[in-house]
Amino acid sequence: MEKIIDFPRAFGTRHVPKEDQDKMKEELHEILVHVYRIYVFVLAIPGEILGGILAGLLVWGAVKKRRNFLLPWLIYAIMVMVVTVVCIITCVVILPVSYGITFLIIGVLELLVMIYFWLVVFSFFQQLRENDQMNINSPAEMKRLTSHV
Repeated sequence: MEKIIDFPRAFGTRHVPKEDQDKMKEELHEILVHVYRIYVFVLAIPGEILGGILAGLLVWGAVKKRRNFLLPWLIYAIMVMVVTVVCIITCVVILPVSYGITFLIIGVLELLVMIYFWLVVFSFFQQLRENDQMNINSPAEMKRLTSHV
């Protein structure tokens, strides 16, 4: 795997001999690989499993028109968007400018799509809430008349 960080420039170690720079690069690479493994097995895989379960609840709640099953996905999606913003900021700060700008553009586009889908689901959640409130406030004879239609 090719390393994308220009180590001497990024960490101000131009005065360090080349051999020591290479050793520091390898140590940094090992640390980054270790952190990535921890991220994948501790956060990413369980997060994807949880996201799949919550997406299933979202679909089931939408089909059955039960708004309470949409709420867990809405909360989870907000948490994912916050983590995405943190990752975008981290990548922009840590990576060299060309990579940082690329991550910024892609990350912002991804975030905009996430926000759009969240707003769609939230709008449907509000619509179901209004329908529930109308059913609670409507007189009994209106309920009886609309149930036969």
